[in-house]
Amino acid sequence: MEQVFEEACKEHIIPGAVLLAANGSGTFKYENVFGSRSLKDISAKNPLKKDDIMWTASCTKLMTSIAALQLVERGSLSLDEDVASILPELTNLDILTGFEDDRPQLTKASDKITLRLLLTHSSGFCYDSLSPLLQQWRRSRGERLHSGTTTLERYMMPLVHEPGTAWAYSPGLDFVGLMIERASGSTLGEYMAKNIWQVLKINDMTFHLKQREDLRQRLVDMSIRDRSSPRAVYTPDDGLGSEDYISDSGGAGVYSSAPDYFKVVLAVLQNDERLLKKATVDEMFKPQLSEQSLASLTETLAKPEFGAPLGGLPAQVKKNHSLAGMLPMDDLPGSWRKGTLTWGGMPNLTWFVDRESDLCGLYATQILPSGEPKSLEMRDVFQKAMYEKLHNRTAKM
Repeated sequence: MEQVFEEACKEHIIPGAVLLAANGSGTFKYENVFGSRSLKDISAKNPLKKDDIMWTASCTKLMTSIAALQLVERGSLSLDEDVASILPELTNLDILTGFEDDRPQLTKASDKITLRLLLTHSSGFCYDSLSPLLQQWRRSRGERLHSGTTTLERYMMPLVHEPGTAWAYSPGLDFVGLMIERASGSTLGEYMAKNIWQVLKINDMTFHLKQREDLRQRLVDMSIRDRSSPRAVYTPDDGLGSEDYISDSGGAGVYSSAPDYFKVVLAVLQNDERLLKKATVDEMFKPQLSEQSLASLTETLAKPEFGAPLGGLPAQVKKNHSLAGMLPMDDLPGSWRKGTLTWGGMPNLTWFVDRESDLCGLYATQILPSGEPKSLEMRDVFQKAMYEKLHNRTAKM
């Protein structure tokens, strides 16, 4: 595996990667780093370091889910009550059903939105970049995609389906972040710092690099796949213009070193009640989708343009969604077992927690676009190698 990664980085197939894996009992641990921190000047020697800072993007969602479930445990939030009591903005919402003579056709939603629906992307919200209807709606208003510098400015859009009846990858976790702020009386970053980061001795995390110049100095440059060749090249674009965002984005806002983010992943596997009660973590690994939403998830992820960036799991593998990420409902040969909890971040990061195999891992890199084939290929090389290394170690014990 190491030779494969060294060659891939040398040829700029990927810019670089930090690879981390461990089991819950502490008898197996792997960490390695390959490649460059930046491809801006390929003649310069600028090796990637293990503790360099990356935009984790949607990896943030795991921590937002944990934070919300902590507040559910404390009675400050409910999984199944109408969120309108704490987010009155999410009342009297419209569903965008189409356009007629360039005018949006809207109908009122009849069902309530709950925290459970927001966590599982079945609330009716959808990222505008993933919905042709919402893209047309943005154009009809003279707005850019992802416009706005706060959660409400950016994500208060019409729904694309009735709550609870379909699955659409969404900014639901950004609204969950707002719920956490209003329930706790602190910013999302302040809440996570006290209830997650300090608990796990995490120092290298922030929602805003402007507040942490020490982290900015270690920021890894973004790369993109050159359409004219298979090589990765430098790009100044991070994909969302996230540094201009004022809110603490519960869906995609955290910058972190890979080792510090991995502490969260490992804590979920260890399930030692530092973050959540054991029963709550058990709930995090249970399928949550209704029959209608599951059918919608299956249909969506069967399309290559969605399946690759949204988890990158083989089309034939059955899937479901939990309160904290995607669940493959079949074993993957030589890799994840059924019920593994996983998700990732736009620049092709992936984390996983396989409780049955007692293994978790993090593949961390910074290259766009999300789900591009070479990155998925390298991620799979890493994951299969970790299962092989764990198996070989176990066999020798």
